Amino acid sequence: MEEPRITNPTKNDFKALLGGDRFEIDVRYGAKEFLERVLIIAMTNEDLGVLLHHIVRKALSSRVKQYELRGQISSELIKGRISACPVRLCQCHLLELFKRYDKLV
Repeated sequence: MEEPRITNPTKNDFKALLGGDRFEIDVRYGAKEFLERVLIIAMTNEDLGVLLHHIVRKALSSRVKQYELRGQISSELIKGRISACPVRLCQCHLLELFKRYDKLV
């Protein structure tokens, strides 16, 4: 997800989804299905839940692991091309990174 907008009408859906609960989804031209626990990576310039009351934001924050990446990856100031990543990244790479730098995973 990029820049998710978590607001009062969507807060309970996001709490269920981020908390790992089964989540009911509508399938186009089909019956509703349950989405089992999935890894969600959200990229945002602001904290998740910035539009929510602080109590709701705290409940939402208890369901996420937040990492702040402060290094700039690319810039118009860089001359030339940045070489392509040597492998296709997947969630297993991210999980290994979390395990290496954070003992809570």
